[in-house]
Amino acid sequence: MPIQHIDVNDLRWEQGPEQLAQCQACGLHSERLGTEWGQGSERARWLFVTAGLHADDLDQGTLQGQELALLQSIWAAMGLDPADVFVTSITKCRPAPGRAPTHAEVDTCLAYLRHQHQCLAPAMVVAMGLPVAHALWGSSKQALAQWRAEVREWQGTPAIVTYPLDALLRRPIDQTKVWADLCVALEHVANNPQAAATPAGAASSTQPSSPSSPTSESQT
Repeated sequence: MPIQHIDVNDLRWEQGPEQLAQCQACGLHSERLGTEWGQGSERARWLFVTAGLHADDLDQGTLQGQELALLQSIWAAMGLDPADVFVTSITKCRPAPGRAPTHAEVDTCLAYLRHQHQCLAPAMVVAMGLPVAHALWGSSKQALAQWRAEVREWQGTPAIVTYPLDALLRRPIDQTKVWADLCVALEHVANNPQAAATPAGAASSTQPSSPSSPTSESQT
């Protein structure tokens, strides 16, 4: 089907899930098993972005099980409270098994992510995996190692690229590399108080002075 424009200009945060459920902007809607706006606080100061929703996680949120437990342990080690974080995916439709979104479908759905970012005005964006990096900054032949450990900018906000959660569950040893990436992000936020300042009415985030790695407690 032809790709349609997604109008989010007047979309309020609380209306997001309802609009997603009615969205027919691209071909994903015809086979989707559901939609998901994201998990976390609408006052979050950290925006975590994953590659996509799993077909077998019906009605369970953006993440569940081991992936959610791992990410929660990372947040705790970072000194972040639940009110500090929001996690969402680059596409909002839960696809049918074996159905991967096309580049055009990803580009269309990014309108929702950009709107979420605008509403949150986060201090840091964490892009988890190469598909997310390519969606946000364009395709590249660079390996993930060449994207990591460098603070970039997306939509005017500092951002960092790190490993996806499924890769960390397959290779727990790489959790130390993720922690190194997130320490770079934590240091950047701590050294840029203007970026870390909480907007009016939003919850503040707590940054630890000397965080400890989540590796030992989250390996599976």
